[in-house]
Amino acid sequence: LALEAFSDPLILQKKIEEICKRTREITTLRVLKKEDESFKIIASKDIQEMDKIIFDPILYNSWSFNQVNAQLITEKDERQWAVVKPLFNYQTNEKIGLISIYLSLKETDKLIANSVYQAYFFIIIIIILTLFLIVQHTRLFSFVFISKKLQEIDKMKDEFIRTATHEIQAPIVNIRNYIFTLEESIFPLLDQYQKELLEK
Repeated sequence: LALEAFSDPLILQKKIEEICKRTREITTLRVLKKEDESFKIIASKDIQEMDKIIFDPILYNSWSFNQVNAQLITEKDERQWAVVKPLFNYQTNEKIGLISIYLSLKETDKLIANSVYQAYFFIIIIIILTLFLIVQHTRLFSFVFISKKLQEIDKMKDEFIRTATHEIQAPIVNIRNYIFTLEESIFPLLDQYQKELLEK
C-alpha cells in the first residue's frame, strides 16, 4: 500500500473492496493503525468495523517483532488462516500500521474431503479386487488339486485294467490251447454240427 493510500481511508476502503471482489476466500480484511496499546481499524471489508478499537495479542506480537504472524483459527465452524503483517513506509522504513487478513479454508477443505473420499473409494475397490483375485487364486489351487486327483484315479484305472486284462488273458489262452489240442484229437470223429460248435 502506498503511503498516500494509508493516509486516506477512502482510498484504502476502495482498494480493500477491489481485493475482496477478486479473492472470495478473504473473509476479513482490515488495515489498522496503532493507538497506544491497541489498534484502530481505519479500513475494513466490513464497513461497520470502521474506527473500532481492538486489542489482539497476534496484532501486538506482529507489531512488536516486525514480522508476519499467521495462525490457524476456527470461526463459525470454518477453518481460517489469520495473517497479520506490519506495513512500512518504504521511504523512511518506519512502521505505519498493520494489515490483518482472514482467509477461509472452506473450499480447500472441501477439495481435501473430496480427495479423501475418492482415496477411500479407490482403496475399497482395490481391496475388493484383491479379495476377488485371492478367491480366484484359491479356486485355481483347488482345480489343480482336483486335476491331480483325477490324474491319479486315471492312472489307477489304467493299472487296474492292465492287471485285470493280464489276469483274464492267462486262463483264456490256456482254455484256447486245450481246445486246439482237443480239436486235433477228436475233430475227425465229430459230425458237422459238433465241428461247428467246437470251432465256435
